[in-house]
Amino acid sequence: MPKRLLWIILPIAAVSAPPVLYNAKDWYLQARNRVAPLLSLAGGAELAATGISSSGEQATMDAAVAASAGTPRDPTAHTAFRPAAEPPPQIDLAEVLRFDITPDWVIHRWPWVSAGLSQLTLQGYRVPLVTGTALDDVAGSLTYYFNSHQRVERITLEGTTGDPGGLLKVLIGRYGFARRLTNDPGLFRYEVPVLRGPAKSYLDLRLMQPNDPHRRFQIELVMVRPE
Repeated sequence: MPKRLLWIILPIAAVSAPPVLYNAKDWYLQARNRVAPLLSLAGGAELAATGISSSGEQATMDAAVAASAGTPRDPTAHTAFRPAAEPPPQIDLAEVLRFDITPDWVIHRWPWVSAGLSQLTLQGYRVPLVTGTALDDVAGSLTYYFNSHQRVERITLEGTTGDPGGLLKVLIGRYGFARRLTNDPGLFRYEVPVLRGPAKSYLDLRLMQPNDPHRRFQIELVMVRPE
């Protein structure tokens, strides 16, 4: 190659080539020593961003291989686990429609109690009542009225149900409620018969939401301590 042509090519190559190529005699070693730390830092930053340490790379690869091979995966691995909410306890109507309970029993039986409800000489304690989710379960408010001797004299229940069969079973079998016909086709009345005067203990079931299977009937129950 003519010397004149060589002197023309060398300056052009010096301008276009990386500076590290002509800054030192052992340019290759210097380039490798300069670039390697940058690569390691970049790799560490990327791993830190993904939340995987370099020591856990092999474990991650093993997990991926195991998953592809059909190995069952631990459901708690890298997963935020929240325990399922416990279902509300079932309440038996025969347990709560009683006259042998005390104010202390009411307070400890329900987490929420509204006191200070007075009726003449009686002190009332109102609690929310939800017996379950079946059609014959009851949802509403239950109130106990105690006398000065801490005895239940009166129980009232206001709420709804889809099927009053469970409530009627308790009232008829334990307290002697009986059906009484009325002139209102939408009202079903049950009461404890008395010799004279109006009944003190009665149950009014009124058809309220025929298309709602859980709220078909409105409940109004008044129970007075049997003499």
